Amino acid sequence: MMTAWSALKQFILKPGLAMEDIRSAPRTWISVVLGTIAFCSQTVLWAEVLLPWVRNVYLYLLLGTGIALGYFIVVSAVVNAVSRLLGGKGRYSDFLNVWGYTYIPGILGGLVVVAAISGLTRHPDMLGRLARGQWAPVLIVSGVVVVLVFLLWDVLLKALAIRVVHGISLGRLVLAAIILVVISSLFGSLVRHFAIEPVRFSDLTVFRSIDPSVAELVMAREANIARMLGQRPGQVTTSFEIRKLPWGPRRGDIVVFERPGSKGLSLGRVVALPGETVEVRDGRVMVNGREMPGKHTLMPGVMPGGITIPPLKVPESTYYVLGDNRRLDPASYGGGPVPKREIIGAYFETVLFLQRHGLI
Repeated sequence: MMTAWSALKQFILKPGLAMEDIRSAPRTWISVVLGTIAFCSQTVLWAEVLLPWVRNVYLYLLLGTGIALGYFIVVSAVVNAVSRLLGGKGRYSDFLNVWGYTYIPGILGGLVVVAAISGLTRHPDMLGRLARGQWAPVLIVSGVVVVLVFLLWDVLLKALAIRVVHGISLGRLVLAAIILVVISSLFGSLVRHFAIEPVRFSDLTVFRSIDPSVAELVMAREANIARMLGQRPGQVTTSFEIRKLPWGPRRGDIVVFERPGSKGLSLGRVVALPGETVEVRDGRVMVNGREMPGKHTLMPGVMPGGITIPPLKVPESTYYVLGDNRRLDPASYGGGPVPKREIIGAYFETVLFLQRHGLI
């Protein structure tokens, strides 16, 4: 433990010396692990975007870690290639040895943010009093300073890693940074445009249609955030990411759709496709006379007070959507036949899993 603390202290006080020491005594696996951890938060949803038919959250999380590893390798290779184009002479193997360590500020900063948000959401009144009192300016300035310190530390480590391995000048370092920022921005824009979209629900009670426990957790968190920010109760502040459906919804997708009458967005699971006949008996979904597999629901298929719906043939370009909570009347959340044009995207099963376990 003392060795780890000493190494961290060296990264803080003498980052250039720390990079030189790593290069002279490489431990590539540590660099790769740090880089993979740093990208996990970004890639945890990518497995579900790339393989939406898998529908196994644990496999998604495992694949997401693998994607994070691959992403780190690609990013380090791109940075190394740009550095060599600008006159760098180092080898990729040497660069890989040090590049993962440059994500230490991001990892530590992320832990600080998670700890702060977790603590403040549990004690919203404390932050509310601070934000409205004489300490508000100090609180804001302190937060900005902490963010800037971590950001500058991150930039410094990355610049030192490139310089230690490739030996390029300060001017070319700046040019490399500009090129890499442009590449990163373009990639992020492509992901947002083709794969992921943020949405905001005007009424969080719609989560009860999928999982009442998740609904209570989400609504409690939003209530605490509203109190912290001094907003009126019930005002939604958080946006949620959903994946786009370029090839249309599949059976089992938890879709986000527009409720009839401009009542905002809602959630439900696709249980029947266009042209199929759907029926619900005491919460059990029958499609073309066969019961829908239980893997397509988070809650028991048969439950006391489960709804019953007579047979209905789903029209063309329409999907039949029901919540996993089959006690709820579909009219309460806009379920039933939903035209394809009103379906915006699919809610991430991985996000739902993390919400259910209180991890986000």
